[in-house]
Amino acid sequence: MPLPTFSLIIPVYRAAALLPRCLDSVLAQTRPDWECLLVDDGSPDASPALCDAYARRDARFRVWHKANAGAAAARNAALAEARGEWVTFVDADDYLSPRFLEAAATVHADVVLGQSRKCHADGSTSPYVTLHAGLHTTPESYRLFVQTHLHTSLLRVPWGKLIRRERLAHITFPVGQPVGEDTLFMCRLLAQCHSIGVSPASVYYWQENEVSLTLKYHLPPQAAATYMQHIMQAYEGLHVHSPAFERLIFDFFFALSRMHSLAALRTWLGHEAVRHWQRRIYGRLPFSWLHPEAHTHAHVALCLLRLQHLKMRLAAALRRGH
Repeated sequence: MPLPTFSLIIPVYRAAALLPRCLDSVLAQTRPDWECLLVDDGSPDASPALCDAYARRDARFRVWHKANAGAAAARNAALAEARGEWVTFVDADDYLSPRFLEAAATVHADVVLGQSRKCHADGSTSPYVTLHAGLHTTPESYRLFVQTHLHTSLLRVPWGKLIRRERLAHITFPVGQPVGEDTLFMCRLLAQCHSIGVSPASVYYWQENEVSLTLKYHLPPQAAATYMQHIMQAYEGLHVHSPAFERLIFDFFFALSRMHSLAALRTWLGHEAVRHWQRRIYGRLPFSWLHPEAHTHAHVALCLLRLQHLKMRLAAALRRGH
C-alpha cells in the first residue's frame, strides 16, 4: 500500500458537536492520498465513538485513544505515527475547504500557508487572515516574511498550513506549558525552515472561541515569566527583529499573571528574562512606558510601579538634601 502524501493531525477533546463537520471536510478533499490521525485525548463526550465510526467508514482515518494529557501531547503522539510527506494540523472544531490539500501542494516550500476565515455563531464566516500568493525562498525574503508576520496569528499557530514532515524531525510541542505552546512550537519550526509560500486557494475555517485566554488562565508571576522566557529564547533563534512580537508576548504573559499586588509585580520584575525584555522593549527611562498603548492594564501597572520607585528616589534625595 503506498504511503500517503498528507498526514492530517487532529487532537480530539469535547468536540462531539463540531467534529463531524471537521471530518466530513477531510473526506471531501479533492486529493485522496491522505491519512487522518485522530487522537482522542480522553474525551468524556461522544467524540471517541465518532472517531471510531469514521475509522470504520474509511481506513484512511487512524484513531488512538489516550488518557487526557492535553493537545500538545496528543499532537506529539500523532507526529510520531505520521507517514506523509506533508503534515497539517487541524483543530477538531474547525474545517477545511475541499481544495485545501490540492492547492497547497502546488506551492514548493517548507511551509505553505493557506487563507483563513473565521466562523461565527450564526453560521456566517468572515476573513481572518488573507494573504497574497507568494513564494519566499531566498534567505533574505524568508527572513523578511517571518519578521513582518510573526506578530500576527498567521505564524503563531500550527493550523492552516502544510509543513514538510522532514522539518518536524526534531521538533515537538512543549508538554507542560499550558499557555503559549503553539507560539513556542512555531518559533522552533520556523528556525528549521528555509522557505515559505502562500496558497490563495487553500482555505482553513477557524471556529471563533468566545473565551479569551486572559480570562481562562491565571498564571503565577514566576510561571508566566518562565513561559515567556521559553518563547523569547526560541524567537531569538529566528534571528529576526520584530518589536511588535516582543511587545505582544511580553504584554500577554503580564496580563495572564494578573498583578493584583505589589508583591506579585515585584516577583514578575524580579525574573531575569523579564528585566531583560522590559529594558529592550520599553527602555530604562522612568516615563518610557507611557507610550500610545499605555491604556492597557499591563502598562498602567508598570507605570505605577515605576512612578512609585521614582517617588522613593525623590524622597531619599530630599532626605539627603536636609
